Amino acid sequence: MAERTGERTNPGNRDLIGLGALLVVVLAVLAVNFWSRYNLYRLDIVTFYIPWYEQLGHRLRDLDIPGWMPYAMSGSPFAGDPQSGWGYLPAMVIFTIAPSLSGYIAFIFFHVVLAAVGTYTYARVIGINPLGAFAAGATFTLGNFMERTACCTIHMQVAVWIPAIFLCIELSRRARTRASRFGWLVAAGIGAGQMVAGWVGQGAYYGGLAVAVYLTYRTLLCREEQGGFGQRIRALLFSGLVIGIVGGATAAPAVLPRIETVGRSNLADLYEGVAGPDPGWPIQSVPYRIFTDITSTGRWYLGAVALTVSIMAACLCFRRPRALFFALYGLGVLSLVVRHSPLLDLANLLPRFQDLHSHSPARIYIVLFLAPAVLAGWLVHTLTDRTWQVRRHVLAAVLAIVIAAAALIGTVISVERDQGFRVNRDQIMKSAFAIAFVALALLIRTSWARRVAAVAIILLLLWDPAGELVRTRFERDARRQQLTAIVDNTLNPNGAAQWLQDRARSGETFRYFGYDQVLLMNRGEIRTYHVSHDRPEAWAILVNNRGIQFHLDDIQGYNPVQQSIYVELMDAINGIGQSYHAANVLASGLNSPLLNMLNVRYIVVPRNIPPGRPDLYHLIQQYPTVYVDSNSRILENPDALPRAWIVHRADQEDQDEDILTKFSLKLADPSQVVLLTGEPPELERSSDPSAESVDITKYEPDEIHLRVTANATGMVVLSEIWDPGWTATVDGKKAEILKANAVFRGLVVTSGTHDIVLKYPATNVKRSLLFYLVPLAGLAAIPVLRRRPEATSA
Repeated sequence: MAERTGERTNPGNRDLIGLGALLVVVLAVLAVNFWSRYNLYRLDIVTFYIPWYEQLGHRLRDLDIPGWMPYAMSGSPFAGDPQSGWGYLPAMVIFTIAPSLSGYIAFIFFHVVLAAVGTYTYARVIGINPLGAFAAGATFTLGNFMERTACCTIHMQVAVWIPAIFLCIELSRRARTRASRFGWLVAAGIGAGQMVAGWVGQGAYYGGLAVAVYLTYRTLLCREEQGGFGQRIRALLFSGLVIGIVGGATAAPAVLPRIETVGRSNLADLYEGVAGPDPGWPIQSVPYRIFTDITSTGRWYLGAVALTVSIMAACLCFRRPRALFFALYGLGVLSLVVRHSPLLDLANLLPRFQDLHSHSPARIYIVLFLAPAVLAGWLVHTLTDRTWQVRRHVLAAVLAIVIAAAALIGTVISVERDQGFRVNRDQIMKSAFAIAFVALALLIRTSWARRVAAVAIILLLLWDPAGELVRTRFERDARRQQLTAIVDNTLNPNGAAQWLQDRARSGETFRYFGYDQVLLMNRGEIRTYHVSHDRPEAWAILVNNRGIQFHLDDIQGYNPVQQSIYVELMDAINGIGQSYHAANVLASGLNSPLLNMLNVRYIVVPRNIPPGRPDLYHLIQQYPTVYVDSNSRILENPDALPRAWIVHRADQEDQDEDILTKFSLKLADPSQVVLLTGEPPELERSSDPSAESVDITKYEPDEIHLRVTANATGMVVLSEIWDPGWTATVDGKKAEILKANAVFRGLVVTSGTHDIVLKYPATNVKRSLLFYLVPLAGLAAIPVLRRRPEATSA
């Protein structure tokens, strides 16, 4: 990482100081975020990622491959869930070592450190000096990326790998030996595979495009590349092949189970039918979104200083390595967010790009962050570079100042005219100061003036937005206490959860759901309980995936990927559909007979019934109260069917919908008859049903043991969601699991006493682990390549 500036100081020592200082600043900001609970209270973190990732770590600590998740939506595939964390090695390792909240904090620290180190090192490798690399690392890590660590975990799981993969590609092209070149490509492939595993879907597509664009540029178009065009083409194909094979193999354990599961889910056709397309941003709204920090809690804010510095860097440093590329790269990514842009029309020609991208175009932000970071790094480098002469670049310097000033004025006018929003004066001043510092450095031309200007710009970059957020979080102690309460109350069992846990520990098998439809409402529309995740009333009734947190079987859940048959079941219960993110019992479904079939023994409702709530009043009148405290009330449903029972009559219906309708209208009694869409088996009438029994002798997420006593051929119906991944044996012999009552599992048994074992072996999940041998083989091949003579051509 030698510099080109001719500086005498040992580069290694300067890098230690620069990287160390960057990590101190970044970790200090992150520590404040954790102290204020900002990185922990956001809805997806406490309602999805911590519960799922904690359960992942719990299963892995027991050396168990997590095939099935029984604690939400009455059960669904675990490893096959796109956001379960399975296959994403940082989640698997960290949460195995550290559970729950401590694990999530360590998880975020890992990603932030990786972002800082990856960006700093990449900046140094492409020629930016340590001070500029510090600016690049700070701009990347403390900018919009830091917001992703708080709002959108899977966004972070893609964004963090971009600088690391670019670094590996860069090092592979600079390598002087075959072994080194191949080794860095293998490392890039491993990073790409983890990027895909971190977000199977939009994130994987965007990350793959970013890697392909950079690899193509670096191999074919970069002026530093040696050799003719044909040689560059071969190098591109070889590099792409190695990264693709290693990346695909590394991602396979995450991707393959997802393909199987999503194919039977509500997203089998991607977002068609569950969410309308998002056309993207109108071009006139772009300055408002990226320059102001009020939209979506700052989710699109790139930083007023970072944007201003990027514009000046693009003009002043366009001849620097990668500066022009990242200027065009950043503009290209932003243009893909703008509706009807020419580049978007071109990208839509790519396979399935339009289907994925149209769901939420702004998510492509996750591959944008490195562009302003590198540009900021080059500007700081240029200001402190003794070999850079202002008089040789007068026109570029004037253009940089003029264009940046014009852009600032134009942005302010555009935002206030088109959006009717007055830009914060502080943002204008910070951008103006950045322009002024660069102008003074170029005018005075002395080395000390440039250094002062560079340090001042770095301080502005640190202050906007990270410094401002740190200041406000220290000032809002009451807010910190409120957020701490949200985290603590969400992740720790209340009295109602403890009571249900005691029932489960006593050997009772049951399901529950929490209900208060007012907590589902947002602006007059029925949404999901996560809109009220920060309210004590939501904590009290154990919604928002708290069943996963406390190992309680919940029929509800918050997850954008649901099994299609379960969506149909919930629609039949409620009589209406709901957001594809959620499965909830609505007011219209409280009296559905289908709830009894789901083994719903308990309903958790608020302790106090406010006026004007006949739904809650009728519930407490209909069902006896078995637990009550100051916040929660638990009602018992005495009519709930057990988790498994025997029937001796089987009828056929044409479709699953007909079956659910028949049970909903009470035209069939599920305790007496089973309905199937295929040809029903021959069953016999029982002479004495009271002498029959089904006992659950073992119940684990991936394994269920039953002891069945029947006095005639019948069918054991389990209130467990049917999935083709389950296998069964009766008395040690393989048995077929039938799809019973449209959504459940059924097994035929003959007269006598039988031992039934159902397992979810997750065979494909386990087989996919073999793909990890590919990157391991690639790493093992490096020493072999070192012993072979190097080819004469690069």
